Amino acid sequence: MVDMSRLIFRRFNEADLGQLHTMLMASPEMARYPEEISMEGLQSQLGWPGHVPERDRWIVVDPSTQGGLIGYSSMFKSPETSHADCIVVVRPEHRRLGIGAELVAKVMDDARVLGAREVAGYVNALDEGASAFALTFGARVVGAYTRLRKSNALDIQPVAWPEGYCLRTWRGDEDLMTLVDASNQCYDGLSGHNLATAESWELWLPSMDTRGIFFLFDEHAAVIGIVRASPAKVDGRVIGQIDAPGVVRRLRGGDLYLQLLLSAMAWLASEGAVEYELESWGDDPAVLDCYRTLGFLTMRRETMYSVSLAVRGA
Repeated sequence: MVDMSRLIFRRFNEADLGQLHTMLMASPEMARYPEEISMEGLQSQLGWPGHVPERDRWIVVDPSTQGGLIGYSSMFKSPETSHADCIVVVRPEHRRLGIGAELVAKVMDDARVLGAREVAGYVNALDEGASAFALTFGARVVGAYTRLRKSNALDIQPVAWPEGYCLRTWRGDEDLMTLVDASNQCYDGLSGHNLATAESWELWLPSMDTRGIFFLFDEHAAVIGIVRASPAKVDGRVIGQIDAPGVVRRLRGGDLYLQLLLSAMAWLASEGAVEYELESWGDDPAVLDCYRTLGFLTMRRETMYSVSLAVRGA
């Protein structure tokens, strides 16, 4: 039995990264996706835009285990958004002791200080216990993250745009504001998408394959759709990775989503892709059903829960 009075809650520092990796690998919910909690992956998260690890993270140490980490929380809040995303993890053998609840309380306090009005987090569909835990804080379901995969070869269907519509790729720095506008307008109102800024995109772009950024314009040269894709080599095979298409609100009922996806897949096929992975945040279930008509299968689904905060001074 753990003596709660001996536990140490303190701020994270980069020297904790190795023990954090060990702890996450010992937590089944996190170990399920080892590539996301590799040392390289954890290191990259330290530099995410708007995230200050020493300010936004907590760890829990049990001195009786030679300082081993038994709990962890992390918050990610963009300065331009009103909500903060969070992760809370406790080692299985230390659960149901109040450690998770204390970490959630600390996340909420930190989020309030940064002006957040909501704290949100994702729970995998396989983890019923985590869903029940989220509900104890009055959380409500606001959306979902879905990863889909298509493994077999693709017979690319021809893309037929309405008259006057034009799809084109990234042209360089001159398209930065087009990317900002497309990101904000085409994902407007969908959970899991933060407000984009030129500054945040300038931080992300150097690590991206900009050849796979596609913009869709209407007959008036207004941007109305976006899709991003990149080829990745995995075990000698090329996997086409696609950030799900976005479409402006007034046109979301049509088949533009499907046409954008097909365009991205056609380009990835030309790059040698033999498999396709599609990631969606907050899309209407009907849109995902449309993707499934191409043979995509759901590989992972996580529900997004959100808790409202009373902002100090409001």
